[in-house]
Amino acid sequence: MISALSSDDLKGIIAQRLPLGVDKSSSTSYTPFSGVFEGHGHVVKNLVMNKDRSGFFFGLNGATVKNLVFHSTCKFSGVTNYDDLVGVVALNAKGTVIIDNVTVSAEIEGYQASGFVTEAQDSITITNSKFDGHFHLQD
Repeated sequence: MISALSSDDLKGIIAQRLPLGVDKSSSTSYTPFSGVFEGHGHVVKNLVMNKDRSGFFFGLNGATVKNLVFHSTCKFSGVTNYDDLVGVVALNAKGTVIIDNVTVSAEIEGYQASGFVTEAQDSITITNSKFDGHFHLQD
């Protein structure tokens, strides 16, 4: 389990290469997160991602993400390619994934974009969560 105990903990996580789980030698190879990410209600602010794969996690596999807020000062956008994926919480999900008490107020721009997860291969349960951000979908 990853547990963000303070805002400083989140700054340390965000300071790493995002999306979390991406292979540093390749933008398409990754290890999906399969544990529990407990955000403790902390707010992610001023996170700006503009790349072909924009999201907090690259992939989730049987994972739970809970109690986290993406503030309206966050922006997730693709680079202008039809293959771009933009998913604020994750780009893709496999297995049984749970998103609970997550608020996304971010600005999102891209061809394939979602406030939570862009591609789901199995089952996603989203509870007690909301999206009140803004989409700018590209043609």
